[in-house]
Amino acid sequence: MILCVQSPRPLLSGTPTEGHLGMRTGSVSSPHCIHSTSPQWDPTKDLRTIANNTFYLDTSGWYWGAITAGQAHEALQAASEGAFLIRDSSHPLYMLTLSVRTARGPTSIRIQYSGARFLLDSSSPARPSLLSFPDVPSMVQYYVGPGRKVQQGKVEETHGGKPAQRTVQESTVLLKLKRALHKPQAFPSLQHLARLTINCSTDCPDQLPLPRPLVRFLQDYPFQRSTYPGSYLTQYRCTSLPNQNCRTNRTDSVVKKAQQRLFNFRRLKKFGLSPKALTNFYRCTIESILSGCITAWYGNCSAHNCKALQRVVRSAQRITGGKLPALQDTYTTRCHKKAIKIIKDNNHPSHCLFTLLSSRRRGQYRCIKAGTERLKNSFYLKATRLLNSHH
Repeated sequence: MILCVQSPRPLLSGTPTEGHLGMRTGSVSSPHCIHSTSPQWDPTKDLRTIANNTFYLDTSGWYWGAITAGQAHEALQAASEGAFLIRDSSHPLYMLTLSVRTARGPTSIRIQYSGARFLLDSSSPARPSLLSFPDVPSMVQYYVGPGRKVQQGKVEETHGGKPAQRTVQESTVLLKLKRALHKPQAFPSLQHLARLTINCSTDCPDQLPLPRPLVRFLQDYPFQRSTYPGSYLTQYRCTSLPNQNCRTNRTDSVVKKAQQRLFNFRRLKKFGLSPKALTNFYRCTIESILSGCITAWYGNCSAHNCKALQRVVRSAQRITGGKLPALQDTYTTRCHKKAIKIIKDNNHPSHCLFTLLSSRRRGQYRCIKAGTERLKNSFYLKATRLLNSHH
């Protein structure tokens, strides 16, 4: 959270000098701190920096665009302490403003742009030591998580309870952002959600077994784990299974939904529907739930989870009185079909993962060695083994 000391006058008598379009005379001499020297202005670099920052903010989901301070404070009023958003600044010399919910209520801090760097605007003596960042998401990421100390003026009170004087001392307040307030009806794209999930699971995307275009795609994305709380990722996560607990919870949820539909299945059997109609109902309402995105999660399910899923299939099989395909067979068939589709599509991002061996072993695909069972049972290695077994 950002705690701002409200005062009728600034802590310093002087105010910072502003240049044209919000560019201050001071610029960046080091990667982080503000210095008084002024390097040569590069308009191309400024244009590229602003364009990239705008693209990142549009993708983030917590950039609210051209809203007033009153609208931002109204949106933050019902939020918890530490909630924040980025909006367009109403000041003609600034581009962006950070609005945050503090213990005293919503407040706004302008974001200064200087020398192709972004930093929080400040008139306190701590301004020369404020860090600058290449884009706003990097700045937000820095202030999310551990509290950052910001120097402020300290109010000393007399015995009468009124402020007697303001002295700039070593008093500090925590500068901390906790949770991004996302714009309503701004559902993130699938690519954005995928990158969020990957960034939440690893800090080294270059070490992932992915094609180089995808690795570069992840490396160019500045948002890291601390920028997005886990609740936001859980809200939109569909088939991401980063650990065993998530896989177990998802399997339990799938089994519960399928068992609920078994009630209607039994009622249809009691009404005298034919076995063919019952089978069609099973495929549309129960099997579609059990096998949804099955190639992404079934391979790493535990034996207990597989038995729970298959138990639902056996219950449906007793109701229909006919033979129904097992989930293991459905998983194998879909992995094989999906692998063939990827191989035929040269523009698919995973097309390069299926490479043929030398002519001596015609029709065989290269399969990497897996050091863990989780990697061994993943989709790509399972699909490669299935392709090799069919030749």
